[in-house]
Amino acid sequence: MPMTLEVEPQGEVKMAAAIREETEKEVPEGETVEEKAEREKDETLHRGWSKVMSDLSLHPAARWVVGEYRDIFCDEISKLPPRRSVEFAIDLEPGHPPPTRPPYRLSFGELDKMRRQLDDLLAKGFIRPSVSPFAAPAFFVAKKDGSLWICINYRAINKITIKDKYTMPRPEELLDRLHGAKIFLVLDMQQFFYQLRIRLGNEPKTAMCTWYGNYEWLVMPFGMCNPPPTSQRAIQIDDVLVYSPTVDQHEEDLRRVLGCLRKDEYYVKISKCKFFVPKVVYIGLEISDVGVRAEPKKTELVQTWPKPENKHELRVFLGLCNWFRRFIYKYSHVTAPLTSLLQAKVEFIWSEVCEAAFKELKEKIAELILLFIPNPTRPFDLYVDASEKEICIAAALMQWDQILRVNGLRVVALASRKLVQAEQKYPIRENELLAVVFGVKTFRIYVNHTTKVYSDHENLKWLGTSGGLIEGPDRVKRWAIFLNALGIVSQYIPSSKNVVADALSRRPSRTRTQK
Repeated sequence: MPMTLEVEPQGEVKMAAAIREETEKEVPEGETVEEKAEREKDETLHRGWSKVMSDLSLHPAARWVVGEYRDIFCDEISKLPPRRSVEFAIDLEPGHPPPTRPPYRLSFGELDKMRRQLDDLLAKGFIRPSVSPFAAPAFFVAKKDGSLWICINYRAINKITIKDKYTMPRPEELLDRLHGAKIFLVLDMQQFFYQLRIRLGNEPKTAMCTWYGNYEWLVMPFGMCNPPPTSQRAIQIDDVLVYSPTVDQHEEDLRRVLGCLRKDEYYVKISKCKFFVPKVVYIGLEISDVGVRAEPKKTELVQTWPKPENKHELRVFLGLCNWFRRFIYKYSHVTAPLTSLLQAKVEFIWSEVCEAAFKELKEKIAELILLFIPNPTRPFDLYVDASEKEICIAAALMQWDQILRVNGLRVVALASRKLVQAEQKYPIRENELLAVVFGVKTFRIYVNHTTKVYSDHENLKWLGTSGGLIEGPDRVKRWAIFLNALGIVSQYIPSSKNVVADALSRRPSRTRTQK
């Protein structure tokens, strides 16, 4: 992923502490720095193997599989990867001179750390001295564990780089494939950027400048704009999720995946692998055989977020919360008082209504709503609603779960949006119909003639009948034609029977495998 080019004050403190800690460590008498580094690497790998083998104690077959492919597990890449069919290319727009920037000034501790990392990269063959006309300054970023990592400010060359438009898959499309899976494993690719080669002839474009000279990369560096699409082409980014319905199938799937990695000489970080588990964290989501929910760690930041003092701070907060909208029923309804403050002609006044919406949004996110994995062989129900007060529409895709027979109606997906200014002038009966159109279009890949649409607006019962084309504006007729073509039939349900809220409030006490 692209690395940030700004270091917050807290990051500077962590960076200084990390430098001080590393420079103050003493090397035992009679042991060189290189020998110490090799010894620590072996100790880390041994600890990783011990932890993994302990986790596999309930699955002897998995122990044999992992041991059989032990050569692809490591905690550090120590050699230049081979050339493969997918390599990192840097294609530039014509007519631009090579961008050149001077090196950044670094502290004495940072210079020492820079020298050590450059020596390590040279020894592994990841970089080489360069006489390229390109030059981008190198600097440090602090990782979560406090260690420092070399990153390069490639903003100048990124501006003239032709962007790779390789399509990234939507998370929802990946999660829809998990129906029936009960056993999971996650493989974390070790230093994946360093496992992909630069296309031959493109190495000079990666040149970085330091106070120890200029160097160019032979592997994919941090900071450029096109690594994510390249990673996607190679191996679907750097986290591999394997899922299976049974332990025997999982063993077979694991062998097949590890065999592919060995064939192309990809390496996996053993200390971050999770094998044969009923629940994993993947792409920021907690996944189990029942469904998916937001990773609990992600909600902690929202709960401690201070009250916004201006429009910019509010926009940042809502941008953070927007990631959780798929887990919140009527998200747009909850945030309506807050989003109204962002309008250009509205003065920022934090009222009691805004404070209540701010607290409610935090509470909704903290609930960690579980969305169930859809069964493609079963029909879906669609519940829609339009709110005249909050000028929003919402839809919930539901499905009956035959395995968990008690209270079997489950929420598969949620969606909502605020009405635009023109739509806010529609009468409520039209907005209720608009909510149906919104729900059907949002969940169009799930909806068909077997889908039942429920609304608390009784006047929509005509939908799907011979009298479907009613008198009214042309937009209503267009909506009716669209819905009738899909065979959508609307059914009335009293607002008092809010099955969506009921389903969201019911948390399963056990997983399917435990039943």
